[in-house]
Amino acid sequence: VLVPDPSMRRTLNSAIVHVSQFAYPSGSFTAVENGLYASSPELAFLQVSGDVHAGIASGCNVVKEGYALCGSFLLSQTACMGISERVPLTSQMKIKLFIEQLVGHRDAKRALRLAGYILDGSASPRESDLAMRLSLPYGMGGFNLKGLKMNHRVDLRARSRSIARKQYHVVDVCWPEKRLAVEYDSDAAHLNSDQLMFDAIKRSALEAEGYKVIVVTRRQLDNPDEMFKIARQIGYRLGVRVRPQVKGFADLQRRLYSI
Repeated sequence: VLVPDPSMRRTLNSAIVHVSQFAYPSGSFTAVENGLYASSPELAFLQVSGDVHAGIASGCNVVKEGYALCGSFLLSQTACMGISERVPLTSQMKIKLFIEQLVGHRDAKRALRLAGYILDGSASPRESDLAMRLSLPYGMGGFNLKGLKMNHRVDLRARSRSIARKQYHVVDVCWPEKRLAVEYDSDAAHLNSDQLMFDAIKRSALEAEGYKVIVVTRRQLDNPDEMFKIARQIGYRLGVRVRPQVKGFADLQRRLYSI
């Protein structure tokens, strides 16, 4: 809970009370009811980044929160597989533009740096994990593979459409210029034989478009050694060497894979 005056600060069993007299720009809060406001998604990201200063969270935690704010998914206990679709609450650009207004705020510099690692368009927490493990810098436990797009639409030509029987496919993680697609293959999805068939047809259609398709399973995604092999495959296709020469890289990976 954020209050504007130290005299309003009091102990609450269910919340931590912070005092801030910073002049937040217009649009930072949304009225919930009389006297109670909720932070905008952009301000929420700034506030989460403050948890790094407080030692409550790591930079990786903050970036993953950013993926959720900029993603098209909503966690739901009643939805199939626990995820529903939604319109993204914000975007990386909106977060960065908001933070750039906060000159003098204690957490602004850190938040702006971490916002630079967010990718728009994640459709699930596991897709966020995949993109972060591939794209984050070595110093955060990632493989520093730049330029990827999430849930990128690939429009199909006539031959590929005849295979897919649709006009386009959406790829989990993609480097369009390099014709490289990375698909997350969850165990839960493959309990359904129709999903198996759809995935096989999708791969065939993408390959007909000249794409190299790399499939990442749940076990691979959670295994740093296996992800290193996949990162090297991707690096070879992109023409870059994957060489994490950061001190304590294994520990950084463990931190990233634990969130």
